Order: sequence, then C-alpha cells, then structure tokens
Amino acid sequence: MRLGVLAGVGRDWQTSLANVQAAESIGYELVCTGEAWGPSSIPWVTLLAAHTEKIHIGTSILNIYSRSPGAIAQEFAMLEMLSGGRMVCGLGSSGHRVIEHFHGVKFENPLRRLREYTEIINMLLSGQKLEYQGKIYSLQRGFELSYEKQRDHVPVYIAAITPKSIFQTGEIADGIFPIHWPKQHFTTLRDQLAEGAHPLRREPPPLRRDAHLAQRDLQVAQRAGGVVRRRLHRELPTLARRLVARGGLAYAAPPPPPLHPPTPT
Repeated sequence: MRLGVLAGVGRDWQTSLANVQAAESIGYELVCTGEAWGPSSIPWVTLLAAHTEKIHIGTSILNIYSRSPGAIAQEFAMLEMLSGGRMVCGLGSSGHRVIEHFHGVKFENPLRRLREYTEIINMLLSGQKLEYQGKIYSLQRGFELSYEKQRDHVPVYIAAITPKSIFQTGEIADGIFPIHWPKQHFTTLRDQLAEGAHPLRREPPPLRRDAHLAQRDLQVAQRAGGVVRRRLHRELPTLARRLVARGGLAYAAPPPPPLHPPTPT
C-alpha cells in the first residue's frame, strides 16, 4: 500500500510543514498541493523541497493557461535541484470560470494545450533543444534549459476527466489524477488509459489517488517518540483503511512495535 497526502499551506505554514515532515517520517511517499484561485503553490512546494528528504512532491495541479510551458519547466528545473529529483509535475486544464474570470485568459483548446505543454516541458527538462511545431506553439530558436539535472525524466501527471482526456493521458503522461472518478469504475479508467498507451507500446500510466487528509488528521504526527509513536500506529492505520477504502484498495497494517523489549526466557 502506497500513500500520499494533499497538504496546502493552511493558516500556519510552519505547522503545515511540520505535518508534512511527520507524514514523511511514517512512510508517506507523495505530498501534493494545488492552487486554483488561491495563493501560488510554487513557493509552498519550494519550501517542502528544501525541508524534506525522501517524500516526493507534486503539484495537483498547475493549470495550463496562466503560465507558459517554458515558465513551468523553469520552475521545475529549480525544484528538481532543490529536492534532489523528487518532483512530480501535475498539470490540468482547470475550468473556464477560473481561467477566464480569475486569470483573464480564453479557455480554448484544453486538450491540445495539455498535449503541447506536456511535450514542451518534457523537452526542456530533459535538456533537448526546444525546436517544436505544434498547433498552438511554434518554438524554433533551439533554446535549451541549462540546469543541474537530477535524473533523465521528471514525471508529468495529468488531471483528466473526459474520455478523450483520459485516452490522451495514456498517450503522453506518466500518471493520472482521477478527479471525481468513482472508485467502482477504477478498472474502466485503467482500461481507458491502456487504450491510449497501447498504440505507442507504452505501459499505461499509474493511477494516483492521494488521500485527502485534513491538517487536524496529521496533527497527531507532530510528535514522534515513545507513547506517541504507538498512538500513531493505532490511529493512522484506521485512518488509512477508511481513506483507501474509498478507492477500492486494501490496506495491511504492519505489526505494532513492542511496548518493552522482549524478556529472555
């Protein structure tokens, strides 16, 4: 069982940071954050990158209208260096109300924009010369994004809802955020992703259904010693069972740590 958590900055960024660090210490593998029409997520994930060691960090999501693909690639180049190669670039189209009435940009061609953003970001972060001809972007001067690469590829996850978007995600992305997807239809979702991946002989991207833990659910993880660790062991598996059950998954709790060292016989 692999667990992730959605964790925004909240009202007290220091407490929120401590909560993420506690989640990391007990084995959570991914923390994601979004922005919608709230504060930018980039400063927050920068703080997480600089103050964690193992947990992967993702945006869930950055929209594909308010920043150019080059700007997003620049952000993730720096984040990759700060995190030591632990970033997940989560993209999505958002919706017309946010895009047109918060950012003031026409909500046009979301499916095509997702494809071109993904392809351009991949090219830049992999160190290729940016010579790209799309239906939206024509980028022909061969710019290269020079940075200290931590790995060959930064995964791109897409928030997809419609059948066409899910099919395309199977073609171009490394994972999907299945927004509002019913748990009883996860098999259908996997099949749709596989349909998109099959013509290119790709493995279908994994589902990433991160647990929505409120800050108060992680408050208990702030302290990490003795009796508190046993309390975490009792409470978090119960919480995890409840959360992953929504996704039609299974959770197996590890055996509890002993209260005292075993007595020799």
